[in-house]
Amino acid sequence: MDSDAIATLERIGAQGGPAANADLAAIRLAAADVVRMANVAVNNLAGAAGASSGFLTSPLQRHLRDVQMMRGHVVFDWDRAAQIGGRIALGLEPTLADLL
Repeated sequence: MDSDAIATLERIGAQGGPAANADLAAIRLAAADVVRMANVAVNNLAGAAGASSGFLTSPLQRHLRDVQMMRGHVVFDWDRAAQIGGRIALGLEPTLADLL
């Protein structure tokens, strides 16, 4: 996560109370961005390694699968996180499905 999201997490933890929806949405967006960037990095490495990155003996193969599984989780879905962040920024209340 970027340093702002980490600082927000530290502040919320120190307060010990409930977090504001805007903070939660920003943290979720930052986490989704980290997974998105990790996906790009691992895919670039695998592309540079060539077909051997798909062999079961290749450590890259495991990293590719791990990042793909993280990317598929609803919490790390970039489009959904951005939509939620936009809705919160516009002053709309989150729904239960937003998982904040």
